[in-house]
Amino acid sequence: MDEAAEAFMDVWLDANVNHKHAKKPSARTVKALARRCISDAATQGIPLESLEAVVCDIEEAIQDELNFIETVKAKGEP
Repeated sequence: MDEAAEAFMDVWLDANVNHKHAKKPSARTVKALARRCISDAATQGIPLESLEAVVCDIEEAIQDELNFIETVKAKGEP
């Protein structure tokens, strides 16, 4: 597994997927975030293949992050 891609995804998801997106997550929002993620990774020299080796499906990883945010919110955690 590509450690740089794994670290990038962890940091990118934390920095770019937030409560605002989780309020009304739509397929359009998820696709836009995925495109931005791929673009940001490319500027750091991380190819799409490396990202997919880490998360398999970038859109699914983003949706999972949105679901996590909503779960934390529902539990009343900050």
